[in-house]
Amino acid sequence: MATFLPRSVNLAESYLLKNGSKLLAGTSANIPNNGIPVPKFNVAKTQDEAVKFAKDLNTKDIVLKAQVLAGGRGKGSFKNGLKGGVRMVDTPELAGEIASKMLKQLLVTKQTELRSHL
Repeated sequence: MATFLPRSVNLAESYLLKNGSKLLAGTSANIPNNGIPVPKFNVAKTQDEAVKFAKDLNTKDIVLKAQVLAGGRGKGSFKNGLKGGVRMVDTPELAGEIASKMLKQLLVTKQTELRSHL
């Protein structure tokens, strides 16, 4: 069975496939405002920010995630030798240590090859 769609739908679909994750990234701030529960999170740009944000969470279950527009970051590895772009830590100090090894480093995944910078 074939489906025929107007050209504008095909263009919109192509645009979303190419830029969808970038578009959705901007909407994440609106999700909790619409009644959808979301865990507390922050985006750290320095080691000190990572430590501060981890302390603010006041928990031993801290997840650090490398921000990259590609899949497979959990199984990826950084060019500096750190394995995994998603890490569980239990202290703010360890969060800062691991974050310092992630920030401004090249993360290689099966989707990024050798071009993905944080």
